[in-house]
Amino acid sequence: MKFVAPPAELAVFSAACIFGLAGVFVKLLEMPVTVAAGFRLFVPGVLLLLFAPSLRRRVFTHHSPLLLLASAITVVRILLWVAGLSWAPLSKAVVVLFSWPLLFTLMSIVAGQERPSLRTLALLGLAVAGLGLLQHGTEWRWDSRETLGLLSMFVSALLFAGNMFIYRQALQSRSPMEVVLRDCLLGGVVFLPFILWYLPGFSVPQVVGGVGYGVLIGLLGYGLLYYGLARVKPSVASVLAYGEVLSAVLLGVVVFDERLSAVHWLGAGCILLAAALARRAH
Repeated sequence: MKFVAPPAELAVFSAACIFGLAGVFVKLLEMPVTVAAGFRLFVPGVLLLLFAPSLRRRVFTHHSPLLLLASAITVVRILLWVAGLSWAPLSKAVVVLFSWPLLFTLMSIVAGQERPSLRTLALLGLAVAGLGLLQHGTEWRWDSRETLGLLSMFVSALLFAGNMFIYRQALQSRSPMEVVLRDCLLGGVVFLPFILWYLPGFSVPQVVGGVGYGVLIGLLGYGLLYYGLARVKPSVASVLAYGEVLSAVLLGVVVFDERLSAVHWLGAGCILLAAALARRAH
C-alpha cells in the first residue's frame, strides 16, 4: 500500500493538536517535567537508531555543526521551559511561551524568507487574540520568582523559534525523521539520567505511558511538524501552531472537567477560525 502524505497545513495543525496532549500525559502519569522531557527525546532517538539504519548512517557520516547546535539549543530550551513551569503560574507561562510563533514569523521576515500577506498577519493576530481571551480572568501579580520564571519561558520561546528557523532550512535537504533524530540525540543523552533516577519508583503503567508519550509527542508530533514546516510559509505555520493551545484547553475540559466561560469559548473559536482560514489561504 502506498503511503499518502497528508497536506502540509494539516500536518502542522495535527502536530500542534498532538502537542496539546503533553500536559495530559504529565498530569495523568504524575511525572516530573524533566522525566517527561527525557522520554520525549530519548525514546524517539532510540527507536530511530534501532529501526532506521539509513538515518543512523546518515547522521553519523554526514556531520552538520548547525544541526548539532540546534540540538544543544533544544537542551537549553527545555531546561528553561522546565524552570518557567516551575517558577511561574501555568496560565501565564503558556501566554509567554506562545510568543514563539510571532518570533518565528519575525525571524523569517527579517531573513527575507517571506513577505506575509496582510491576510496572514491578520489571522496571526486573530490567533493571538484568541490566546488572550483564553486567559480571561487570570490575575497577573509580579514577584521576583515569577518574573524569573516568565523570563525563562520567554527565552525558551525565543530559542524554540530559532530552532524552527534552523530546521526549516535543514528540511530543504533532509527528511523530517532525520531532523527528529538529530534533534533527539544530544537531548536524549542529557535527560537520560532523569529517567534513570526516577525509574525505580515508577509503576509499569507509568513507564508504558512515558514510552507512549515519547512516541506520540517526540516521534509522531515532531515528525508531522517538520514535514509541514518544510512545505508551508512560516507565517502560516505560526498560525496553525496555536492549535496546541486549543487542543490543551479542550482536553482540559474533556479529561479534567475544567470549566470554560463564554469568553474562553470565544477565544477557542478565534484560534480554530484562524487555523481554518490559514489553511485555505495557503
